[in-house]
Amino acid sequence: MLDNIKTTDGPCIELDARVCAGFRYAGDCYSSWMTRFSDENFVTGDYRLVGRVLIIGKDGEHVAHYGAPAVTKSLDEARALFRLAFPGWLMNTGECYLSDDVRIAPDYSDPANAERLNREFPLPAVKYRDEHGDFTYGPFNGGFDIDRRPAGNLPIAIIQAMIEAKLYILKQAAR
Repeated sequence: MLDNIKTTDGPCIELDARVCAGFRYAGDCYSSWMTRFSDENFVTGDYRLVGRVLIIGKDGEHVAHYGAPAVTKSLDEARALFRLAFPGWLMNTGECYLSDDVRIAPDYSDPANAERLNREFPLPAVKYRDEHGDFTYGPFNGGFDIDRRPAGNLPIAIIQAMIEAKLYILKQAAR
């Protein structure tokens, strides 16, 4: 799914359905994200059925059937999914002629979520130098940063940041 998000050139109802299904049904298991919602487990076809979305898995099993929000098209829908999937996180977005830029990270200053975020995503006590020689605490302090080119698909950049963050979190939890 991440490869499809990275390479899509615009909104796509199939990606809407797959992204929403991933965050709704495979939300807490790395192996589900990497197997059940991977590209090879989906067949091509018409996923639009009477205004609803149907996803069929590789073996013909019914994976999801619901009306998916247009998260790859609508900035409001992408932001709503972000708030649902990453409560207490911050999101910075920007657009220029060349790229759509998104950074998401836990918002440790959010009074309603700071205690939970510090527990779930603790920052290391020791700083280290990143590849640019800057001091950093790790991915949760700096966030997950997307620079999507060409510009013009900010909702897709948001979804890409969300998927990269989710896969990182689940991979760390699986260790």
